[in-house]
Amino acid sequence: MTTENTPTPAPAEPKKSSAMRIVKWIVLAIVLIVVIAVAVVLMKLDEIVRRTVQTQASASLNVPTTLKSASVSLFGQSVKLNNFDIEAPAGFKTTQMMSLGSIGVDVKVSELRDKPIKISTIDITNPQMVIEMSGTQFNIKKFIDGLPPSQAEPMKLVIGTLNVNGAQVTLKPDVAALSALPGLGKNLASLKEAYVINIPPLQLENIGTADGNQNGAAIKEVVSLLITQLAAKAAQSDQLPPELRQVLSLNVNDIMGSLKANIGAQVQGQLDKIGGDLTKNLPPDTAKSVQDLIQHPTTQNAQQAIEHGIGGLLSGKQKSKDKKASTQPSR
Repeated sequence: MTTENTPTPAPAEPKKSSAMRIVKWIVLAIVLIVVIAVAVVLMKLDEIVRRTVQTQASASLNVPTTLKSASVSLFGQSVKLNNFDIEAPAGFKTTQMMSLGSIGVDVKVSELRDKPIKISTIDITNPQMVIEMSGTQFNIKKFIDGLPPSQAEPMKLVIGTLNVNGAQVTLKPDVAALSALPGLGKNLASLKEAYVINIPPLQLENIGTADGNQNGAAIKEVVSLLITQLAAKAAQSDQLPPELRQVLSLNVNDIMGSLKANIGAQVQGQLDKIGGDLTKNLPPDTAKSVQDLIQHPTTQNAQQAIEHGIGGLLSGKQKSKDKKASTQPSR
């Protein structure tokens, strides 16, 4: 009788393959959950940063501000702010005074709760600022004068380098008001309603580190410094006629007087440098008026300086024309 060998059972490959597939799906599900969780946290963090900056800025600047969005990098090494807009104080036709466009902030997310917040670099790209006159009052001067007293717990910043690229300043003079000042009149008939000035790249360093301290500068101090710097560069630009360069120069120095009186020493060094640069492209008489305002910001009357300075400038032009005409041989 022949005996047959019982065949050895084959390995249960299908069961092992099925088990491996289950493990893979579990791993994929866990990874997906982690990715979703990280995305949710980042979205919430983005909104927290956006809301915090907007709230702090509105309180610090005493005018409405809006920040469209904030983006925190996946690894928490930088923050990007998009469309940070600052409204003008009441009484001006143009409601938006400044739009900062894109702002790249080189700071670790873990350091956002530090006091002060230490930032190595801020890059501002394509900011727009409108300087508007209503009568003889400037929106930027009214903005500076309206800054509130320091908050009890303001957000303070120590900034290594602040870079500004692609900036434009639009100046809207009140021609009727300027023409009414002594010495002007028909001399301003050729002025345009608006002048767009392209500002060369700016770089400000060591903001919030006055006298070697690391106390930090409040948002209002940083914004005020930026506004003053942009206005000063516009006042030095050959894209403006000399009459408006003079008016704007005197106004910038009036602003610096207010800032020195009402804002801490954290931006003092930068303000002094702006004042030193401002007189370079002005006629001698005008430069002297500006220098007087720099040296005595609380005792000089900026309006009188504007009236006297512009009147002197145009009077000098007219005298020069009259003298040239008188020397022409008669026919």
